[in-house]
Amino acid sequence: MTTLASSNPLQPFSIRIRKDQKTRLTAIAEAQNRTAHAVAVRALDEFIEKEEARLAYEHQAVQAYENMQATGLHVTADELKAWAKSLSTANPEQAPQCHA
Repeated sequence: MTTLASSNPLQPFSIRIRKDQKTRLTAIAEAQNRTAHAVAVRALDEFIEKEEARLAYEHQAVQAYENMQATGLHVTADELKAWAKSLSTANPEQAPQCHA
């Protein structure tokens, strides 16, 4: 989506799909006045972006956990819940500070 075909030439890639998937893909493409190929490429781009974001989030979570294990710094669930609840009030609290 963010890359242009001219700067990132297309490479052949073949997959096998079920007949019902092809029928549904073709119907979507026709409804959007696009080719099935264009719809499939867009879907693949969206999937790749979503999975890259999920993997980055998981990596960040692992790093945060490892940091907490190493330093002992944390915020309790009760502290976090109280802060989150305050966000919908007229006077939201400051985010809780990490502590050992």
